[in-house]
Amino acid sequence: MEKESPFWSKNDTVTIRISEEKLLTDEIKAFLREYVFNYKYYPKKILEPGTFFAMKEKVTEVIQVYENLVKRTPFESVKSDVLKLKEVLENAVYRIAITGLSRVGKSTLINTLLKRPDISPTDVWQTTGVPILINPGKEEKVRVNYKALNKAPNIVPYSSQVIKEFAAREFNEDNHKGVRDVSVYISSAQLERGVMFYDIPGLDDPNDDIMEFAYHTADCANVILYIIDGASAKTGSFVFKNDYKKHIEKFSQSKDKIFLIVNKVDELPIDRLRGLKQEMEKNLTKYNLKEKIAPKVYYLSMDPSNEENLKSLAGEINSVDELDTDLWSFMLTENKIGFFKLYSLMRELQQSVKQVEQITRARTLDANNKTQLVNAIKAVKKKIPDLEAHIKNQNKKIRNTITGNLELRKNAIIVNLENSLDKLNDMPSDEAIKSFLVKRGYGAVSKTHDDLGMELGNLKEYTDKWIEDNLKQVREIISVDRKDVNYSLKDVEEIKLPAFDFSSTWGTGILGAIAGFFINPLVGSFAIGMGIGGAIIDLFIGKAGRKAKRIRKVIEKVRRAYSQSFADVNFKYNGIVDEQMCVLIGYINRKLKLYFTDIESQISSFNLHPTFDYRAFEKDSLNKIPEINSDLAKVWEELQGYLSVIKPI
Repeated sequence: MEKESPFWSKNDTVTIRISEEKLLTDEIKAFLREYVFNYKYYPKKILEPGTFFAMKEKVTEVIQVYENLVKRTPFESVKSDVLKLKEVLENAVYRIAITGLSRVGKSTLINTLLKRPDISPTDVWQTTGVPILINPGKEEKVRVNYKALNKAPNIVPYSSQVIKEFAAREFNEDNHKGVRDVSVYISSAQLERGVMFYDIPGLDDPNDDIMEFAYHTADCANVILYIIDGASAKTGSFVFKNDYKKHIEKFSQSKDKIFLIVNKVDELPIDRLRGLKQEMEKNLTKYNLKEKIAPKVYYLSMDPSNEENLKSLAGEINSVDELDTDLWSFMLTENKIGFFKLYSLMRELQQSVKQVEQITRARTLDANNKTQLVNAIKAVKKKIPDLEAHIKNQNKKIRNTITGNLELRKNAIIVNLENSLDKLNDMPSDEAIKSFLVKRGYGAVSKTHDDLGMELGNLKEYTDKWIEDNLKQVREIISVDRKDVNYSLKDVEEIKLPAFDFSSTWGTGILGAIAGFFINPLVGSFAIGMGIGGAIIDLFIGKAGRKAKRIRKVIEKVRRAYSQSFADVNFKYNGIVDEQMCVLIGYINRKLKLYFTDIESQISSFNLHPTFDYRAFEKDSLNKIPEINSDLAKVWEELQGYLSVIKPI
């Protein structure tokens, strides 16, 4: 299809001639179906700084014209569309979070990347106390958002002092000012490519509220730049902390990619830097973290004053420009947010404009056509409860599927562990067992995530087909966003596995003999000798029994911990399923029921809005809608230059 018609996805139907010698097998059909329903767009042309932002501005202007046209109308379905379009547009950026433990150089890196030394506060002490969100903007300003919903944001012209006043610990210790975040808008070539940065407080902050919100902000990102302080390698005291492992495992579940950065290496002798690299490689391999991060680990220095030592490290360290280039190259091929959302938004905007024309045209129908339209609406309305009932029934089915699959995978892992332990001559270490459980646990959740995506995709497909069959003029794809579960194996990682058990002859024989010694020393001495002899024999002969007993205890503890972890995952997945059902039901109400209400108001003089000038609107729309469609066509054509190649996920 791509060879014969590169823009096949924009057509309602596509016909491809297939040779009779190459009949479609069931396997090929399954492959094609998977391909069609699981694709994403890769930009084809190279994006220059400002391209995405310029296109986004064009779309913003079109939506603004459209909103001005319809905002005074009584057409609730259309006004609802505008709100949704503006929300999608607001989110059509790629979010990059810079995070890690405290004092690792997060703020310095973000200032260096943006070539602005004054955006994020830096000092010799821990500085950033609340998240700083750095956005592209024509007008440079600072917006302080507060936790209290009833407190209005504070918007002022850009000033580094204002940022410090609300985001730096020196002026806002423990966030006593109740700031949710500080949003900074600046003119920047890096940001204008469709990117925004999050500068986040340390993930080891002693203030629970700050740390919780830091994690929440990181969860909103598409890419994580995770920074580790490598300066301690100078004295040989560098340690690959458990926090590093946990953070990488956590963020890798839902992010497009984690870029791992080892900072502050400018003072290291070259032999220590090479040793640090070996230590990082060893730990990343040992804890199965290499596939969770970008292929390259970046060793950076952002202190140009140490020029002499930096020369000696040439070839061993990376530059910030190299990181920026690799980061941008990754986003060009993996951007699931920016251009793709812009493309989806354009399609939705086109459908909404057509809807306005349909609603407006309904008033001009003759009596016979109005009667037919009323009957058609009644017929579809009668079927809507059946569609909603089907979706609600699928809620239970999908939840049961997810629960059942999680249970099967959990039990399979435990059985696998038990069989593996039984076959080994010696019991592996506790850490080896926990590593096995954590790795398999994350794998089980990943597969279940795919199950959920497939189930929701099938339901989305069913709803689309229902709408196509019952209301031909509504041709719009329902947007069901993939949700991610923040899954933790804390219960597994904190298992206290039972110690090796010597409680058979060794325990009972020796204790009994010692007790007997105090009653009758002669008999007791003999009993002690017999007890020790029996214990030594049992130590060798009863090894298999003791091993089996320990395996049973290990499996019992594992089953309890796994059951708790998987129950938590299942609870979160059930919440996602419920949320997605509400999305579909809300879509039906917004796009069908509101749409029908707007049409019916046009064909019934009793339902016309008393203060709205319908004739003036019709006259205005005759001029504005062609203008909007013309602007849409221009942006659409430009957008196709970046989204003309379709690749399977």
